[in-house]
Amino acid sequence: SRKPLAVMMDYSIFIFTGSVLGLVNPGKDLPYNITDTVYNIVAISLMTTVTGLRTFGREQPVFWREAASGLNRISFFIAKGKAVGVCTLAWGKAVQKDVDFLTGGFGDLFDAVGTLVKPAMYLAMYFAFAQPRSDFTDYYYITVGIAYCCTGVAYLLSLTMEQSTAQLAASVISLLNALICTQTQMGEGDDVLSNVIYNGSFARWGLEGLVVAEAKKLQGVWLLTRCGALEMLHYDINDFSKCFQMLILLGVAFRVCAFTCLYVVNRDKMR
Repeated sequence: SRKPLAVMMDYSIFIFTGSVLGLVNPGKDLPYNITDTVYNIVAISLMTTVTGLRTFGREQPVFWREAASGLNRISFFIAKGKAVGVCTLAWGKAVQKDVDFLTGGFGDLFDAVGTLVKPAMYLAMYFAFAQPRSDFTDYYYITVGIAYCCTGVAYLLSLTMEQSTAQLAASVISLLNALICTQTQMGEGDDVLSNVIYNGSFARWGLEGLVVAEAKKLQGVWLLTRCGALEMLHYDINDFSKCFQMLILLGVAFRVCAFTCLYVVNRDKMR
């Protein structure tokens, strides 16, 4: 399991980042400004991806040795990555028979809990200072979706790259997704590749979800501003649920890719 000090530092960084971004956020003065929303997405995605790299990266040599002796890889992946949340409880005894470094059969529970708790800690401080118009629950749903998706990205990177290279790749992916999500015209053209890149970006769905969550609270004299902003960004006020579902779907897709890599990458080291 994780060392208490390392876990405390992870949560402290989330709290500190939420506080700083909340303090520098202009709040309710510019309801049509997406720049600060993009900052939130970059912060959440970067922090969750980098912390998620530890799940598989540090123990790959142990996994290679155990895989060579007949480790059940499905049990290992579910227990370590919590790809299917509470399934670990059912798989606990089976995993404990295969891998002695999964404490008590529960494996690394912090990934599953962290996906829910870290966004809550981040947003608690962010809302305290920035006081955005949107409901906390709407922001929380989308932020959890981003964290879930980025954790899947982290699993994929940690299984295919060295630790230092994976950290660099995590930073680049977060920044590229932030750049892509602001290019809303990419999803409106006939270019198939542009559409795939744009709609395959977790930041694209995260940005739309957060903007829609904010826009739903603009009433009265702000209706014209809301309509103009959504029209400019090519967003739909009714697509909030779709954004959350797409984030979860992308998270599952990244986990499927990571699980596949668990079988096909570094096979020569598992003999």
